[in-house]
Amino acid sequence: MSNGPRQTKQPPQIKICLVGDMAVGKTSLAHVFLQQPFKEHYQATVGGVVMARTLENPVVTCQVWDTAGMERYRALLPHYMRHARCAVIIYDCSNRETFDSVKNYWLDFVESCGEEGLVKILVGNKMDVAEKVRAVNIQEGELLAQSRDMPYIETSAKFGLNVDDLFILADKRVSWHQMFYSYLRPVEKY
Repeated sequence: MSNGPRQTKQPPQIKICLVGDMAVGKTSLAHVFLQQPFKEHYQATVGGVVMARTLENPVVTCQVWDTAGMERYRALLPHYMRHARCAVIIYDCSNRETFDSVKNYWLDFVESCGEEGLVKILVGNKMDVAEKVRAVNIQEGELLAQSRDMPYIETSAKFGLNVDDLFILADKRVSWHQMFYSYLRPVEKY
Protein backbone atom coordinates (compact mmCIF):
# COMPACT_ATOMS: atom_id res chain seq x y z
CA MET A 1 0.00 0.00 0.00
CA SER A 2 1.44 3.32 -1.06
CA ASN A 3 0.96 6.62 0.73
CA GLY A 4 2.29 8.60 -2.24
CA PRO A 5 0.20 10.79 -4.51
CA ARG A 6 -2.44 8.97 -6.46
CA GLN A 7 -1.82 8.85 -10.17
CA THR A 8 -4.71 9.02 -12.57
CA LYS A 9 -4.31 7.46 -15.96
CA GLN A 10 -4.34 10.07 -18.70
CA PRO A 11 -6.25 9.23 -21.87
CA PRO A 12 -4.15 8.74 -24.99
CA GLN A 13 -3.54 11.90 -27.01
CA ILE A 14 -3.52 12.49 -30.72
CA LYS A 15 -1.96 15.58 -32.22
CA ILE A 16 -4.04 17.07 -35.04
CA CYS A 17 -2.66 19.99 -37.09
CA LEU A 18 -5.01 22.30 -38.95
CA VAL A 19 -3.36 23.76 -42.06
CA GLY A 20 -4.52 25.93 -44.94
CA ASP A 21 -4.51 29.51 -46.17
CA MET A 22 -5.46 32.34 -43.87
CA ALA A 23 -9.19 32.98 -43.33
CA VAL A 24 -10.36 29.48 -44.38
CA GLY A 25 -11.79 28.92 -40.89
CA LYS A 26 -9.11 26.89 -39.08
CA THR A 27 -9.53 28.82 -35.83
CA SER A 28 -13.33 28.76 -36.08
CA LEU A 29 -13.34 24.98 -36.58
CA ALA A 30 -11.05 24.51 -33.57
CA HIS A 31 -13.15 26.79 -31.34
CA VAL A 32 -16.46 25.19 -32.33
CA PHE A 33 -14.95 21.73 -31.74
CA LEU A 34 -13.95 22.94 -28.27
CA GLN A 35 -17.60 23.91 -27.78
CA GLN A 36 -16.90 27.62 -27.76
CA PRO A 37 -19.33 29.97 -29.49
CA PHE A 38 -18.70 30.84 -33.13
CA LYS A 39 -17.34 34.35 -33.64
CA GLU A 40 -18.00 36.16 -36.89
CA HIS A 41 -14.57 37.86 -36.80
CA TYR A 42 -11.22 36.53 -35.57
CA GLN A 43 -7.78 38.02 -35.45
CA ALA A 44 -5.34 36.14 -37.64
CA THR A 45 -3.49 33.37 -35.81
CA VAL A 46 0.15 34.24 -35.19
CA GLY A 47 2.42 31.19 -35.15
CA GLY A 48 0.30 28.44 -33.67
CA VAL A 49 -2.20 27.83 -30.87
CA VAL A 50 -2.74 24.51 -29.09
CA MET A 51 -6.16 23.49 -27.73
CA ALA A 52 -7.49 20.17 -26.45
CA ARG A 53 -10.77 18.32 -25.99
CA THR A 54 -11.35 14.81 -24.72
CA LEU A 55 -13.66 12.59 -26.77
CA GLU A 56 -15.53 9.61 -25.35
CA ASN A 57 -15.89 6.08 -26.66
CA PRO A 58 -13.00 5.40 -26.76
CA VAL A 59 -11.60 8.10 -24.50
CA VAL A 60 -8.93 10.09 -26.33
CA THR A 61 -7.69 13.66 -26.04
CA CYS A 62 -7.52 15.53 -29.34
CA GLN A 63 -4.70 18.04 -29.14
CA VAL A 64 -5.60 20.51 -31.90
CA TRP A 65 -2.84 22.70 -33.30
CA ASP A 66 -4.32 25.74 -35.04
CA THR A 67 -1.57 27.02 -37.33
CA ALA A 68 -1.14 30.39 -39.01
CA GLY A 69 -2.07 30.49 -42.67
CA MET A 70 -0.03 33.57 -43.53
CA GLU A 71 3.02 32.98 -45.72
CA ARG A 72 5.38 34.73 -43.32
CA TYR A 73 4.76 32.01 -40.70
CA ARG A 74 5.18 29.01 -43.01
CA ALA A 75 8.78 28.44 -41.87
CA LEU A 76 7.38 27.47 -38.44
CA LEU A 77 4.95 24.88 -39.77
CA PRO A 78 7.35 21.90 -40.01
CA HIS A 79 8.03 22.38 -36.29
CA TYR A 80 4.29 22.31 -35.53
CA MET A 81 3.84 19.20 -37.68
CA ARG A 82 6.40 17.19 -35.66
CA HIS A 83 4.77 14.15 -34.07
CA ALA A 84 1.39 15.02 -35.57
CA ARG A 85 -0.81 11.98 -36.18
CA CYS A 86 -3.27 13.85 -38.42
CA ALA A 87 -3.15 16.83 -40.77
CA VAL A 88 -6.47 18.49 -41.57
CA ILE A 89 -6.02 20.42 -44.81
CA ILE A 90 -8.69 23.11 -45.08
CA TYR A 91 -9.95 25.34 -47.86
CA ASP A 92 -12.91 27.72 -48.15
CA CYS A 93 -15.67 26.34 -50.43
CA SER A 94 -16.52 29.89 -51.50
CA ASN A 95 -12.94 30.89 -52.40
CA ARG A 96 -11.31 29.19 -55.41
CA GLU A 97 -7.83 30.51 -54.55
CA THR A 98 -7.78 28.57 -51.28
CA PHE A 99 -8.62 25.33 -53.09
CA ASP A 100 -5.90 25.99 -55.68
CA SER A 101 -3.48 26.65 -52.83
CA VAL A 102 -4.34 23.24 -51.34
CA LYS A 103 -3.54 21.60 -54.70
CA ASN A 104 -0.42 23.65 -55.41
CA TYR A 105 1.10 23.96 -51.94
CA TRP A 106 -0.56 22.44 -48.86
CA LEU A 107 -0.82 18.81 -49.99
CA ASP A 108 2.85 18.67 -50.98
CA PHE A 109 3.86 20.53 -47.82
CA VAL A 110 2.06 18.02 -45.60
CA GLU A 111 3.58 15.11 -47.55
CA SER A 112 7.08 16.55 -47.20
CA CYS A 113 7.06 17.25 -43.47
CA GLY A 114 4.58 14.68 -42.19
CA GLU A 115 5.82 11.55 -40.47
CA GLU A 116 5.17 7.98 -41.60
CA GLY A 117 1.55 6.99 -41.08
CA LEU A 118 0.30 10.59 -40.99
CA VAL A 119 -3.46 10.66 -41.54
CA LYS A 120 -4.61 13.38 -43.93
CA ILE A 121 -8.15 14.72 -44.24
CA LEU A 122 -9.31 17.27 -46.81
CA VAL A 123 -11.93 19.73 -45.57
CA GLY A 124 -14.07 22.16 -47.52
CA ASN A 125 -15.15 24.68 -44.87
CA LYS A 126 -17.77 27.44 -45.02
CA MET A 127 -20.34 25.24 -46.76
CA ASP A 128 -22.96 27.67 -45.41
CA VAL A 129 -21.46 30.49 -47.50
CA ALA A 130 -21.03 28.13 -50.44
CA GLU A 131 -24.81 27.63 -50.58
CA LYS A 132 -24.97 31.18 -51.94
CA VAL A 133 -21.58 31.55 -53.62
CA ARG A 134 -19.89 28.19 -54.26
CA ALA A 135 -16.50 28.49 -55.96
CA VAL A 136 -15.49 24.82 -55.57
CA ASN A 137 -18.05 22.09 -56.19
CA ILE A 138 -18.27 19.02 -54.00
CA GLN A 139 -17.07 16.70 -56.77
CA GLU A 140 -13.80 18.66 -57.13
CA GLY A 141 -13.08 18.25 -53.43
CA GLU A 142 -13.96 14.55 -53.51
CA LEU A 143 -11.79 13.93 -56.60
CA LEU A 144 -8.80 15.71 -55.10
CA ALA A 145 -9.15 13.73 -51.87
CA GLN A 146 -9.47 10.44 -53.78
CA SER A 147 -6.36 11.25 -55.84
CA ARG A 148 -4.39 11.58 -52.59
CA ASP A 149 -6.07 8.63 -50.85
CA MET A 150 -7.69 10.63 -48.07
CA PRO A 151 -11.22 11.27 -46.86
CA TYR A 152 -13.14 14.44 -47.73
CA ILE A 153 -15.71 16.25 -45.62
CA GLU A 154 -17.44 19.61 -45.88
CA THR A 155 -18.06 21.65 -42.73
CA SER A 156 -19.63 24.85 -41.49
CA ALA A 157 -18.01 26.18 -38.34
CA LYS A 158 -20.65 28.91 -38.24
CA PHE A 159 -23.49 26.40 -37.87
CA GLY A 160 -21.45 23.57 -36.32
CA LEU A 161 -22.17 21.27 -39.28
CA ASN A 162 -19.90 18.20 -39.41
CA VAL A 163 -17.37 19.76 -37.00
CA ASP A 164 -17.52 16.98 -34.40
CA ASP A 165 -17.75 14.44 -37.24
CA LEU A 166 -14.47 15.78 -38.64
CA PHE A 167 -12.58 15.23 -35.38
CA ILE A 168 -14.23 11.86 -34.71
CA LEU A 169 -13.15 10.83 -38.23
CA ALA A 170 -9.61 12.00 -37.44
CA ASP A 171 -9.56 9.96 -34.23
CA LYS A 172 -10.86 6.82 -35.96
CA ARG A 173 -8.42 7.11 -38.87
CA VAL A 174 -5.48 7.67 -36.52
CA SER A 175 -6.48 4.67 -34.39
CA TRP A 176 -6.81 2.51 -37.49
CA HIS A 177 -3.42 3.66 -38.84
CA GLN A 178 -1.71 3.01 -35.51
CA MET A 179 -3.15 -0.48 -35.38
CA PHE A 180 -2.25 -1.14 -39.03
CA TYR A 181 1.33 0.13 -38.74
CA SER A 182 1.97 -1.76 -35.50
CA TYR A 183 0.74 -4.91 -37.25
CA LEU A 184 3.21 -4.34 -40.11
CA ARG A 185 6.24 -3.70 -37.89
CA PRO A 186 8.62 -6.63 -37.87
CA VAL A 187 8.77 -8.62 -34.67
CA GLU A 188 12.18 -8.59 -33.01
CA LYS A 189 13.77 -11.98 -32.48
CA TYR A 190 15.33 -12.76 -29.14
